[in-house]
Amino acid sequence: MEFDIDCICDGPPGPTLAHQVLYLLVSRGCKYNVGTYPGHYVITRPQPDGTTSHTEDEERGELTERLPEIVDEYASGDPGSTTLTVGLGEAGDKPMSFSVAFVPVGDDRTMISFKADTVDIESESHFLTLSEHVAEICRRLDVTYAAYRSEHMGPTPRDWDTIVDTDLQRITYFGPDLIDEIGSKRLRSVPAYEVTELDDGGVFVIVTPEPTGADNALETARDQLSE
Repeated sequence: MEFDIDCICDGPPGPTLAHQVLYLLVSRGCKYNVGTYPGHYVITRPQPDGTTSHTEDEERGELTERLPEIVDEYASGDPGSTTLTVGLGEAGDKPMSFSVAFVPVGDDRTMISFKADTVDIESESHFLTLSEHVAEICRRLDVTYAAYRSEHMGPTPRDWDTIVDTDLQRITYFGPDLIDEIGSKRLRSVPAYEVTELDDGGVFVIVTPEPTGADNALETARDQLSE
């Protein structure tokens, strides 16, 4: 089953943001052209330019140094109407793979979307590692809201009113402005695997460390938050 963890970030899309996020992920051990699958990237532009898709030769080994070139190719178009998706991985005894996409959301907002499949993120340790990458993005960037979405769910809400009325997810980050609306004390009391208050005042909630199942834990957390 495919799933996303989407971060709604204030700030325009473009190469500066892409460089910043990819550098941060590389500093945390992510690499390009390692893991379960070969490195790949997709640049989706409006017609008539269309889509550029490239998959690396796995036998060439790690090619993390190619990431700046990929971002430069993305920057050659209009970032305000272009989506960049880059496949990354982590090596080791249990390699994992995921992709990160930069999706324009209007002129001054970007959705940073971590995309994975439970085939590749099947263990608790993999899911928590991916969650930690997302939490670090929320720490470093001006993220308003972040949430887990399975392929069976609708799109991640992007406007304030919809976000406030959306149920708690397996992973949810509430930025400082949302905390003013919801209340940090209420969130800290939610029965969850982990609730972390970040330096900026936002709160990162992991209800369950599994990407699927544990529906009872999720419903319990939602019910308490709605009281």
